[in-house]
Amino acid sequence: AAAAAAARHAYIGSLIIGLGLSNQHTMVLFALPVVISSLWFGRGFLLKPEALIRLVLMGLLGLSPYLYLFWAGSNPRLGSWGDTGTWEGFLRHVLRSEYGSFKLYNGQDQAPPQPLRLTWLYLEDLTSQSLYAGPVFILLGLASTVAPPL
Repeated sequence: AAAAAAARHAYIGSLIIGLGLSNQHTMVLFALPVVISSLWFGRGFLLKPEALIRLVLMGLLGLSPYLYLFWAGSNPRLGSWGDTGTWEGFLRHVLRSEYGSFKLYNGQDQAPPQPLRLTWLYLEDLTSQSLYAGPVFILLGLASTVAPPL
């Protein structure tokens, strides 16, 4: 019973690690020690082929938000995630090659990057993707940094 509960926690952990990695690559710095220690302490049941396959499948399920990028990349908007509808664009996004470069546009605009314009396009895209709640939360967050503590 304890082994089954521990295995269930490991599978859930694998899913969460996959989700974390689909959002932030630095997650690997936290996930790797957790994975190693989980496999070490659960080696009696987690290192069996069936359990390893389940762990890998749950991790891949956690990475499934990347599947959305292919669909979203079929009609990329200026200021969005760039061209994720091709393998090259997808790999560029996954490897975060364009971070900090202000080159996150869909390739239809060949003008040199214009940071203010592209920041505005990003904010427009963020607004629509967050169902118009993103700017409200941004303003609340900014206000909370200057407001005196309660």
